[in-house]
Amino acid sequence: MVILDYGHGYDTEGKSYAGFEEWDFNRKVGRYIELELHHRKIPYHVLVPEKRDIGLKTRVERAEAIDHDLLISIHGNAFKDDLSVSGIETWYYSKVGKKCAQVLQDKLIQRMGWNDRGIKKGNFTIIKKTPKTAILSENGFYTNHADRILMSDDFWQYSIAMSHAEAIEEILNSNII
Repeated sequence: MVILDYGHGYDTEGKSYAGFEEWDFNRKVGRYIELELHHRKIPYHVLVPEKRDIGLKTRVERAEAIDHDLLISIHGNAFKDDLSVSGIETWYYSKVGKKCAQVLQDKLIQRMGWNDRGIKKGNFTIIKKTPKTAILSENGFYTNHADRILMSDDFWQYSIAMSHAEAIEEILNSNII
């Protein structure tokens, strides 16, 4: 079982730029991931089906209540201090999470061809406090004009989702977790 977390809700402050809404992007990519997982017969659960923001403590409690192997939190990134920053990065907290993050990062970079910002250890609540392996993907910087244009396009959203589905399948079929 895979848990999909779509990051922020529509009412999370500061998660938009130049008309781009991160919550909407996260959910569009997430819905494409759902379609791919369904097609591949991989069971999944959407952690936050609501559009509004759900606190991190509640997200972790929900994850604890679901028997799962992997949680992936899907995001778009922002860096308003330097609008030239672009690319994809994947975050982990645990040793197993590091292996999973590398699989996802490799799939994303292979398919997308975007700037590879690598995998990084992070202290984000959702990946630190979730009881099983959890990773967080940052799929482009919506504060970067070129990334934002691609992130707004259905084809690229689907491509990001395909990368996630391929990585999930590889992780579940390996002995990583």
